[in-house]
Amino acid sequence: MPLTMALQSFKGAILLISHDRHLLSSSVDTFYLVDKGCVELFDGNLDDYKDYILNINNPKAKKVDKEAKVEKLVEKDNSQIMSLLKSEISS
Repeated sequence: MPLTMALQSFKGAILLISHDRHLLSSSVDTFYLVDKGCVELFDGNLDDYKDYILNINNPKAKKVDKEAKVEKLVEKDNSQIMSLLKSEISS
């Protein structure tokens, strides 16, 4: 606990790398993602990061996500076609 309190009271910047979720969640304001040779701001918290990692390592989850996106596109295209057909019928 003293480390957490010391980190919270420090006024400067700190680069903290840890596997301790409690330490990170109580001490860190901003998370960065280091992946594929790039460093970028991670828009989320530790739970979001966990979900991100699980989706990377689970090809089945990726497939489900892709299928959901395809279904949305098909629905959108069908609704546009239906609108066109209805307008043609009305004319």
